[in-house]
Amino acid sequence: MTQIFGYHTPHAIVIATDSLALCPDERGGWEKTTVRKIVHVSPSVVMVSGGSGIGLALAHEFAAAVRSQGLWNVEAIFPKALPFARARAPLMHRRSNFAPRPDAEELERYYVLLAGMSLQTDPPSAHWLLMGSESHGAPVERIAMGNVLAIPRHMGFEVRAGRLAGTEGELEAAEKLMEELLRRRAEQTQDAAPPFFFLRIDGKGIQERHLS
Repeated sequence: MTQIFGYHTPHAIVIATDSLALCPDERGGWEKTTVRKIVHVSPSVVMVSGGSGIGLALAHEFAAAVRSQGLWNVEAIFPKALPFARARAPLMHRRSNFAPRPDAEELERYYVLLAGMSLQTDPPSAHWLLMGSESHGAPVERIAMGNVLAIPRHMGFEVRAGRLAGTEGELEAAEKLMEELLRRRAEQTQDAAPPFFFLRIDGKGIQERHLS
């Protein structure tokens, strides 16, 4: 399962994710690989996927559709995301490379996080939207969330990040907390692997850094 951590304030968003992915092998099992799970949709909007490969495929297809229509801002892009995902996901489920695995139902769920800055407000405002499907063939739904996100759920992070005040210094604290958790999971479990990617989305745009 992809590790995604997020922290949202009215004027900025911090997101972190790892690069571990599981792919079917020729023996009917799973093999680990490294996948970039971040898709830049426009200069002000980005997507992060988690779970099965359908999420990442949806993100890439949606980004391509947005670019072909010449869309770039939150107000134009966000309303199109859920209808697009609901229309395209059934087609992807019918592709052979996305066939369900009865022995790994937890690997069939997927999530797509859309995050961006609205430049039509003064000051610019931060927005995010989470979509997902809990099982193979289940419809894509919008998932309610607050100002803290952890996929999979991580109560320790959610509690600690929920105590932050939302200032610029607290954004640094949230990102540091995400980095510590990703490193710990990579060292102690098989649920995460570097490189780790960090996104800072604010009035300056989308900044990205990674750690090996």
